[in-house]
Amino acid sequence: MNEAKRNFLLMFALSIVFAGLAGFLLLQKLRSIDRQYGERVQVVVAKQAIPPKTPITPDMLETIEVPGQFAVPSAVGTPAEAAGQISLIPIQKGDFMTKTMLKKIPATGDSLRLVNLTQSERVLFDEPLDATDHVDIVVSLQEEEKPVTKLLLENVPIGRVLSDKERQRAIGVELSMEDAQKLIFMQNFSHQIRVLKHPVVGLLR
Repeated sequence: MNEAKRNFLLMFALSIVFAGLAGFLLLQKLRSIDRQYGERVQVVVAKQAIPPKTPITPDMLETIEVPGQFAVPSAVGTPAEAAGQISLIPIQKGDFMTKTMLKKIPATGDSLRLVNLTQSERVLFDEPLDATDHVDIVVSLQEEEKPVTKLLLENVPIGRVLSDKERQRAIGVELSMEDAQKLIFMQNFSHQIRVLKHPVVGLLR
């Protein structure tokens, strides 16, 4: 075997050894990252922009893998978990899907109504609200010629939020027909309506 052929075979053998070593080191590095950040888990992200109140279908979603440390507890793990629900907020392409931004589509028999509450001197919002919040509605009025302040409705889900550049203008709350009648009556005849954010224990935002 001539010298040139020997050198070629030696270099070829060394390249295989170095390639194997590089692959081994890469594998060790990936394992180290997994140990540091947790095993990789599957999460669902938006494949396209999804407007609020849009029914979710599987073709709007895709799955990716991320280190477990970066997956929030409320993350959606499979497209089937989100399919058939509606988005409460605008979702951009690539956003992680979480259970707190989704809501089940009400059954046909639920007959919910959306009643608007527009901020004014008589309708006050104590703090900014979004479409994932629930609210308590407190009213002040005259009863038997005496001023009364009382809780009208509690833990009411918000269906939509209307805002302009400067402030929140209105919210739409989802109510049964009976509760919608109560609220509309108070809109017409109470002195003041106060909208308070309802605390939701354990909700990850």
